[in-house]
Amino acid sequence: MEQQSSNSPDGPAQPRAASASDTRFRQVVVDLITLTALLAPMVLSAGVVAAVIYVTGVAERWRWPHWLTLSPLLYTCWLLAFLSFSALICRQMGKKFPKPRYAVARSQQGTKPDLGLVTALVCYRRLAIVQTLPLVRLIDQTETLKRLVLRA
Repeated sequence: MEQQSSNSPDGPAQPRAASASDTRFRQVVVDLITLTALLAPMVLSAGVVAAVIYVTGVAERWRWPHWLTLSPLLYTCWLLAFLSFSALICRQMGKKFPKPRYAVARSQQGTKPDLGLVTALVCYRRLAIVQTLPLVRLIDQTETLKRLVLRA
């Protein structure tokens, strides 16, 4: 981002490079947005699973053997909800800012980044997180849920 310096007494304003604090602030904002985009589907999925458990009211009567037995099912429900929300977010980002077929990334001060590249970077970062979750590789082997994993 370029700023104009008005301190020049003998001529027009000259462009000034962004300060280190401005660059650091921008990086913090980008990191917060990225974390929100990655954590929001996780929290939303957990909320959906918790709401279903709360509405049914059966969890109040469960003892530890019930929780031990049903926790894999609850995790699977959370995982499917998370993959669905992630796929929806990636779809919306891809529609609004499609990934370019070919692009050259140049770091020039003051230029607006290609938002299609940002979409690609967010999706690749999410792919790295999704692939580390338990059961995702197993779900990826099934024909019906393979597309869900790829779209998330």
